[in-house]
Amino acid sequence: DNFHHYFVHRGLLEATTARPDPIEGPIEDTADGFRFRIPLQVHNNAVLQDTLETDAGTLTVQRQVSWIAPLGLSLELEWPYGLRQRIVLHAVPTGSGTTRISRFYFRNDREEQVPAAAMLRFERGLIDQDRAILTAMAGALEPWPSGEHLIEADQPIALMRQRLRELLQPC
Repeated sequence: DNFHHYFVHRGLLEATTARPDPIEGPIEDTADGFRFRIPLQVHNNAVLQDTLETDAGTLTVQRQVSWIAPLGLSLELEWPYGLRQRIVLHAVPTGSGTTRISRFYFRNDREEQVPAAAMLRFERGLIDQDRAILTAMAGALEPWPSGEHLIEADQPIALMRQRLRELLQPC
């Protein structure tokens, strides 16, 4: 869910508006999935300031999200003042109802600009907030939920589900 920042990450990565902005431009097909761009304007709180080396009141991060079929994601973040970051995530089922998520982080700053400890504290906070939401959800969700009320901002979710259904079709 590319829009969970609007309700999950209070105190860490808070969006400045209550409603998600639409995707910028089209969703583009790639050899292994698709990608799209979407900005996110956030309040620059004390925790975020420690990881960005700026005290501006609000910041707009340009995000390029790439879905890597079937269970991968690459998130490229372009922050103001030249900071670039990439988060690569893969979810690997490890058993009936269990999944291991591996995340890799890449940034173009140096330790003397932003200490690794500050970055790890921020990212661990985000992961803990994500985990709290995920573990609070029902244990057995339908693989293809019905009765959802998707908005324009949910286009990538709908497309990912469609592509997953196609991948799982018998040959």
